[in-house]
Amino acid sequence: RDSYTYYVSKTTATVKYWRCEDRCCDAGVYTNTKDAFIKTVGIHSEYLESLSFVVVKDRTK
Repeated sequence: RDSYTYYVSKTTATVKYWRCEDRCCDAGVYTNTKDAFIKTVGIHSEYLESLSFVVVKDRTK
C-alpha cells in the first residue's frame, strides 16, 4: 500500500496525535498544532500481514 489515511485522535496544547484509519492498526503520526511533522509511531498492521520471513540459519542451536 502506498498511502494511508489518518484521523486526529487527540490534541494537546502542542501536539496532534494522528492514528491510522484502520482502528486495528497501531500506526500513527505526531504533528505540532500547525501540522508540522514530528515523528511516526508504530507499524501498519496491513504491512506486517504482507511480510514473510525465512530463517536462513538458526544461531541459537
